[in-house]
Amino acid sequence: MQSTKADINIKGGGYKMDVLDHIKEEHEKFGKLMSSIESAQGDKKKNLFIELYAELNGHHEAEEHVVFPIVKKKVKGEDVGVVLRT
Repeated sequence: MQSTKADINIKGGGYKMDVLDHIKEEHEKFGKLMSSIESAQGDKKKNLFIELYAELNGHHEAEEHVVFPIVKKKVKGEDVGVVLRT
């Protein structure tokens, strides 16, 4: 399997990040936020929903513009149909 490591440069210092691990971590975070929203009330619920919306929007944009184009170029075989539908 091809590595999912990506070079990331923050303030001049580079490090390796596993993109798939990061995506999974974000999905877990979204699940926790949704649980918090379900049990919250009033302004707390509204603020948590706004936070979730902002996080999901950024996550979606990153996947659409960074992850999916790379996957579409790399995938072969029977998985092509699944990937091209995204």
